[in-house]
Amino acid sequence: MNTDQDGLLKALRELASSSRRNKTARLRECFDEIEAAKDAGVSNKNIVAILEANGLYFDVNTFKNARSRILKERAFQELRKSTQPNN
Repeated sequence: MNTDQDGLLKALRELASSSRRNKTARLRECFDEIEAAKDAGVSNKNIVAILEANGLYFDVNTFKNARSRILKERAFQELRKSTQPNN
């Protein structure tokens, strides 16, 4: 890979991990852990407090809405995978 491509890829990786992305995108990164906490009975209020302590600010209702959207996205992705013909 040439130097220009290396620089481009590095810049894209940095952007992808940047805190400037929207909150829902950042929430997706730790979503499996959030779901594990929910499965263990942790309340939305406590999860929001942990997220806030780590620099990701949500109010409880916004968190619930974002979580719901991510769950729907994942269900849709699984449905698409299951309906695609095998190669």
